[in-house]
Amino acid sequence: MTGNRKLEGIWAAVHTPFRDDHSLDEVGIALNIDHFADRIGLQGIFFNGLFGEHWALSLEERKRIVEVSAKATRGRISLSPNCTHHSLKETIDLAHHAEAAGCEYVVLMNPSTGPRGEAELFRWFSAVAESIKTDLFIFNTPQPGYVLSANLIARLAQSGRFKVLKAAGGSHEVGEARRLVGDLMIVSDPSEGTWLGNLLANDQTLLYADAEPMLFQSAEDRPIESMLQAYKQKDLAGAVAIHKQLSPMRRVYETWVSGPIRKGVMSCAAIKYWASKRGMAAGPVRAPLVQFSSAEKDRMDSDLRGVGVV
Repeated sequence: MTGNRKLEGIWAAVHTPFRDDHSLDEVGIALNIDHFADRIGLQGIFFNGLFGEHWALSLEERKRIVEVSAKATRGRISLSPNCTHHSLKETIDLAHHAEAAGCEYVVLMNPSTGPRGEAELFRWFSAVAESIKTDLFIFNTPQPGYVLSANLIARLAQSGRFKVLKAAGGSHEVGEARRLVGDLMIVSDPSEGTWLGNLLANDQTLLYADAEPMLFQSAEDRPIESMLQAYKQKDLAGAVAIHKQLSPMRRVYETWVSGPIRKGVMSCAAIKYWASKRGMAAGPVRAPLVQFSSAEKDRMDSDLRGVGVV
């Protein structure tokens, strides 16, 4: 079953809002869907992933987030939840649930534990695909300590069930994936910073991104969307100008989000604090992550003030 929207435009990896007692903020989840769809005009979201603190969520909570999100969308935005679990049985159960709830796509990350041989991984991904009718995305991330090989992804792509590859392993991985599977599935480099180059060189009109579209944009100012529109209208000078204007925002993102992640520090507290400054429901992070200190909030406020967010 293919989703009913053309696979292009701007998608974001989003956080999971919690209440002060660390329970799910279901009202906040629904309000954030309104924000994503109506205020910043995203085409879709990836949730229950790394920035969604999926490791700190029970299976019941992951399912509840899917249900609340699906009810809140009212056809305005595409949903692609991460359904990966270390148990293949639980992964298939999460995928079935997402499909039944009405999610247009199911996302599978490279499993963090278990067999990592290509034969076993091929069987793992294939078993999930064979169990549902909904099409799938692959999120190839180095976070588990390895990445899926381009050859393995090419084998999976032959089934026609895997529609998008979010290739987060770096430029070499992106290039190899495009060479081997570019005719079979969409390869999306998730970095907003390299997106203009990918538009110009590869016509990558799908930005299946990390958190940048959610954090960089507001109802009054959607620079990433404006860059895409300038490209589509063949206003390359306009697209380049917007890309340059975002440089200060990217430096803040590098300081607080992507830089720490490359050092092994998950930046969910920074993402949530930034999101709260954009008017989104956010709340605390769950253990073992550490809440933002007052000093960190002050420093981030200063950085965000410098780029017009605060």
